[in-house]
Amino acid sequence: MLKQPDVTLEIHSGMPVAPARDERVLPPFWYVQFAGWATFFLFVLLATLPGLKHPGTLRDDFLTVLFMFFGSCVLRPICRKLRRCPLSWLQVEARTLVWCLVVGPLASLVAEFIMMGFRRVSWGECLVVAVQFTIVLFLWCNLYLNAKYRQQAAQEQFLTYASREESGVAGTLFSRSGT
Repeated sequence: MLKQPDVTLEIHSGMPVAPARDERVLPPFWYVQFAGWATFFLFVLLATLPGLKHPGTLRDDFLTVLFMFFGSCVLRPICRKLRRCPLSWLQVEARTLVWCLVVGPLASLVAEFIMMGFRRVSWGECLVVAVQFTIVLFLWCNLYLNAKYRQQAAQEQFLTYASREESGVAGTLFSRSGT
Protein backbone atom coordinates (compact mmCIF):
# COMPACT_ATOMS: atom_id res chain seq x y z
CA MET A 1 0.00 0.00 0.00
CA LEU A 2 1.31 3.44 -0.89
CA LYS A 3 2.00 5.84 1.93
CA GLN A 4 0.66 9.34 1.94
CA PRO A 5 3.40 11.95 1.64
CA ASP A 6 4.45 13.48 4.93
CA VAL A 7 4.26 17.26 4.81
CA THR A 8 6.24 17.81 7.99
CA LEU A 9 9.72 19.09 7.35
CA GLU A 10 12.84 18.42 9.30
CA ILE A 11 15.46 21.12 9.24
CA HIS A 12 19.05 20.20 10.09
CA SER A 13 21.76 22.83 9.93
CA GLY A 14 19.56 25.14 7.89
CA MET A 15 18.84 22.65 5.07
CA PRO A 16 15.59 20.75 4.56
CA VAL A 17 15.90 16.99 4.64
CA ALA A 18 14.06 14.92 2.05
CA PRO A 19 11.95 12.05 3.35
CA ALA A 20 13.83 8.83 4.00
CA ARG A 21 13.81 6.19 1.25
CA ASP A 22 11.11 4.10 2.92
CA GLU A 23 8.87 7.15 3.38
CA ARG A 24 8.64 8.00 -0.33
CA VAL A 25 5.33 7.72 -2.10
CA LEU A 26 6.57 5.58 -5.01
CA PRO A 27 7.43 1.93 -4.37
CA PRO A 28 10.97 0.71 -5.14
CA PHE A 29 11.86 0.22 -8.80
CA TRP A 30 12.12 -3.57 -8.76
CA TYR A 31 8.60 -4.02 -7.33
CA VAL A 32 7.19 -1.86 -10.10
CA GLN A 33 9.41 -3.60 -12.68
CA PHE A 34 8.24 -7.06 -11.66
CA ALA A 35 4.59 -6.06 -11.38
CA GLY A 36 4.69 -4.35 -14.77
CA TRP A 37 6.21 -7.30 -16.62
CA ALA A 38 3.92 -9.77 -14.83
CA THR A 39 0.92 -7.71 -15.92
CA PHE A 40 2.29 -7.55 -19.46
CA PHE A 41 2.65 -11.34 -19.44
CA LEU A 42 -0.98 -11.71 -18.35
CA PHE A 43 -2.09 -9.49 -21.23
CA VAL A 44 0.01 -11.56 -23.64
CA LEU A 45 -1.65 -14.71 -22.28
CA LEU A 46 -5.10 -13.19 -22.74
CA ALA A 47 -4.23 -12.22 -26.31
CA THR A 48 -2.99 -15.72 -27.15
CA LEU A 49 -5.69 -17.60 -25.24
CA PRO A 50 -7.14 -19.21 -28.37
CA GLY A 51 -3.69 -20.46 -29.39
CA LEU A 52 -2.85 -22.08 -26.06
CA LYS A 53 -4.08 -25.42 -27.35
CA HIS A 54 -1.00 -25.60 -29.61
CA PRO A 55 2.02 -27.18 -27.90
CA GLY A 56 4.75 -24.75 -26.88
CA THR A 57 2.63 -21.58 -27.05
CA LEU A 58 2.78 -20.91 -23.32
CA ARG A 59 6.53 -21.59 -23.23
CA ASP A 60 7.15 -19.30 -26.21
CA ASP A 61 5.06 -16.49 -24.72
CA PHE A 62 6.82 -16.84 -21.39
CA LEU A 63 10.29 -16.77 -23.01
CA THR A 64 9.35 -13.78 -25.14
CA VAL A 65 8.27 -11.72 -22.14
CA LEU A 66 11.24 -13.00 -20.11
CA PHE A 67 13.71 -11.78 -22.73
CA MET A 68 11.90 -8.44 -22.96
CA PHE A 69 12.36 -8.22 -19.19
CA PHE A 70 16.07 -9.00 -19.59
CA GLY A 71 16.29 -6.31 -22.27
CA SER A 72 14.73 -3.79 -19.89
CA CYS A 73 17.25 -4.79 -17.22
CA VAL A 74 20.04 -4.06 -19.71
CA LEU A 75 18.47 -0.71 -20.64
CA ARG A 76 17.89 0.51 -17.07
CA PRO A 77 21.50 1.65 -16.38
CA ILE A 78 21.61 3.24 -19.82
CA CYS A 79 18.41 5.17 -19.10
CA ARG A 80 19.77 6.23 -15.70
CA LYS A 81 22.92 7.56 -17.35
CA LEU A 82 20.98 9.36 -20.08
CA ARG A 83 18.65 10.91 -17.51
CA ARG A 84 21.59 12.43 -15.65
CA CYS A 85 23.14 13.95 -18.79
CA PRO A 86 22.39 17.60 -19.48
CA LEU A 87 20.42 16.84 -22.65
CA SER A 88 17.06 18.01 -23.93
CA TRP A 89 14.14 15.61 -23.76
CA LEU A 90 14.31 15.04 -27.53
CA GLN A 91 18.03 14.17 -27.36
CA VAL A 92 17.38 11.71 -24.53
CA GLU A 93 14.55 10.13 -26.55
CA ALA A 94 16.71 9.83 -29.67
CA ARG A 95 19.55 8.18 -27.77
CA THR A 96 17.11 5.90 -26.00
CA LEU A 97 15.68 4.84 -29.35
CA VAL A 98 19.17 4.05 -30.66
CA TRP A 99 19.87 1.86 -27.62
CA CYS A 100 16.51 0.13 -28.04
CA LEU A 101 17.37 -0.51 -31.69
CA VAL A 102 20.47 -2.34 -30.45
CA VAL A 103 19.11 -4.19 -27.42
CA GLY A 104 15.67 -5.09 -28.87
CA PRO A 105 16.88 -7.10 -31.87
CA LEU A 106 19.63 -8.78 -29.84
CA ALA A 107 17.19 -9.88 -27.15
CA SER A 108 14.70 -11.07 -29.77
CA LEU A 109 17.36 -13.07 -31.62
CA VAL A 110 18.46 -14.82 -28.45
CA ALA A 111 14.83 -15.58 -27.58
CA GLU A 112 14.15 -16.93 -31.08
CA PHE A 113 17.26 -19.12 -31.05
CA ILE A 114 16.27 -20.59 -27.68
CA MET A 115 12.68 -21.18 -28.76
CA MET A 116 13.28 -22.45 -32.29
CA GLY A 117 16.89 -23.48 -32.58
CA PHE A 118 19.30 -21.95 -35.08
CA ARG A 119 18.25 -24.10 -38.03
CA ARG A 120 14.51 -23.49 -37.74
CA VAL A 121 14.56 -19.72 -37.32
CA SER A 122 12.45 -17.88 -39.87
CA TRP A 123 14.38 -14.71 -40.59
CA GLY A 124 11.26 -12.86 -41.76
CA GLU A 125 9.50 -13.67 -38.52
CA CYS A 126 12.66 -12.76 -36.63
CA LEU A 127 12.53 -9.27 -38.13
CA VAL A 128 8.92 -8.80 -37.01
CA VAL A 129 9.75 -9.99 -33.49
CA ALA A 130 12.79 -7.67 -33.39
CA VAL A 131 10.58 -4.69 -34.23
CA GLN A 132 8.10 -5.75 -31.53
CA PHE A 133 10.88 -6.06 -28.94
CA THR A 134 12.28 -2.67 -29.92
CA ILE A 135 8.91 -0.93 -29.62
CA VAL A 136 8.05 -2.54 -26.28
CA LEU A 137 11.49 -1.71 -24.86
CA PHE A 138 11.28 1.87 -26.14
CA LEU A 139 7.90 2.27 -24.46
CA TRP A 140 9.36 0.79 -21.27
CA CYS A 141 12.25 3.29 -21.40
CA ASN A 142 9.79 6.17 -21.84
CA LEU A 143 7.79 4.98 -18.85
CA TYR A 144 10.95 4.67 -16.75
CA LEU A 145 12.31 8.09 -17.77
CA ASN A 146 8.98 9.81 -17.24
CA ALA A 147 8.63 8.32 -13.75
CA LYS A 148 12.16 9.44 -12.84
CA TYR A 149 11.65 12.95 -14.22
CA ARG A 150 8.41 13.29 -12.26
CA GLN A 151 10.09 11.98 -9.12
CA GLN A 152 12.90 14.52 -9.55
CA ALA A 153 10.39 17.34 -10.11
CA ALA A 154 8.47 16.37 -6.97
CA GLN A 155 11.67 16.33 -4.94
CA GLU A 156 12.67 19.76 -6.29
CA GLN A 157 9.21 21.08 -5.45
CA PHE A 158 9.54 19.65 -1.93
CA LEU A 159 12.93 21.34 -1.46
CA THR A 160 11.59 24.64 -2.82
CA TYR A 161 8.65 24.53 -0.47
CA ALA A 162 10.91 23.57 2.43
CA SER A 163 13.23 26.49 1.80
CA ARG A 164 10.27 28.88 1.54
CA GLU A 165 8.78 27.44 4.72
CA GLU A 166 12.08 27.95 6.50
CA SER A 167 12.31 31.57 5.42
CA GLY A 168 8.64 32.25 6.21
CA VAL A 169 7.77 33.04 2.60
CA ALA A 170 5.54 29.99 2.08
CA GLY A 171 2.80 31.29 4.30
CA THR A 172 2.55 34.56 2.40
CA LEU A 173 2.84 32.97 -1.05
CA PHE A 174 0.42 30.12 -0.62
CA SER A 175 -2.29 31.57 1.61
CA ARG A 176 -4.53 33.90 -0.36
CA SER A 177 -7.55 34.41 1.78
CA GLY A 178 -10.06 37.07 0.98
CA THR A 179 -9.87 38.60 4.46
